[in-house]
Amino acid sequence: LDVQTSDLIVETLAGKLPDKIIHALKPNESRTAELYGLPKTHKPGNPMRPIVSACGDPVDKLSWFIERIITQLLILVPAHLTNTYDYLQHLRTRFPTGLPPGAIAFTVDVNNLYGNIPTAEAIEATITMLRNHSSKVDLFGLTIPDVKKLLEHCLENNYVRFGAKYYKQTHGIAMGSRIAPPLAILFMNAVETRILASDRPQPALYLRYIGDIFGIWTHGSQSLDEYCSLTAVH
Repeated sequence: LDVQTSDLIVETLAGKLPDKIIHALKPNESRTAELYGLPKTHKPGNPMRPIVSACGDPVDKLSWFIERIITQLLILVPAHLTNTYDYLQHLRTRFPTGLPPGAIAFTVDVNNLYGNIPTAEAIEATITMLRNHSSKVDLFGLTIPDVKKLLEHCLENNYVRFGAKYYKQTHGIAMGSRIAPPLAILFMNAVETRILASDRPQPALYLRYIGDIFGIWTHGSQSLDEYCSLTAVH
């Protein structure tokens, strides 16, 4: 994979980036990513959350480079939150005198977001955003097809070691990969854009921190239950 990744980097980036940067992005004495687990102590039975330690794997430096490009898109995602202060600022701006009578603050957690993301759809969502906002993103001399090719390479070569055995992840995005958070945010943006564009009652405020959704509902509790049920189907 080292040779394959190096060849792709040279083929794609030659003449577009300085040679010293191309050389720095090529894998050198890399290692296979390692899989380990962190216990979810807040859940019954303490199930394990699988984490991939991808630092130093063959596509790690290439993933870092792609992450520098696609992270620029996050500011263009309407629901994206960066921290708690950002959330509170949205609340103050939308409801300067406080929540309206009967308003319901709700939260929704996306189940196993990284593991359930279809990689092809995540790539398409990212590339669509790049096309729609190309004038606002520094591609560092690359074309959008270049970014797509490199992104596909990173997501199609997720090899990990667990103990003495080696595996390839064929579905979802590895938690621990540098590009996992921005890809998850951009994929969720594509999903929620379709949902929020429907003609049924919508939240008065809808915000999200990666897979944790925060909202304000002003249409009554029953309609909120119905809305969440219909959203879950999507």
